Amino acid sequence: ADGQTQHVVHEDSISYSQQTPEVWEQGMHTLMSRIPVQVRANISSVAVSGTSSSSLVMDPRTNTVTRGPRMYDFAASEAAVKTVIKYAPDGHTARSATSTL
Repeated sequence: ADGQTQHVVHEDSISYSQQTPEVWEQGMHTLMSRIPVQVRANISSVAVSGTSSSSLVMDPRTNTVTRGPRMYDFAASEAAVKTVIKYAPDGHTARSATSTL
């Protein structure tokens, strides 16, 4: 979106069959390369819309993937859910075993 008008200046998508960090990263690079140069020159941040809470966690210092992608139907372990419950408020979606958190 344009920072002044908030109008969408470019939109794109890509299909892929494998759920690996490498495929996701290559998809991102492919999509970025499709952005017109005059638009790309003014990019200050990027938002990615995954499928219903799909996530790929990256280390911002090294730009490397810290673990593989987790799709919307991934369920965290009982121990992980118990840890999140300590911090997330009652009724919050983060308390679900299938939340992105």
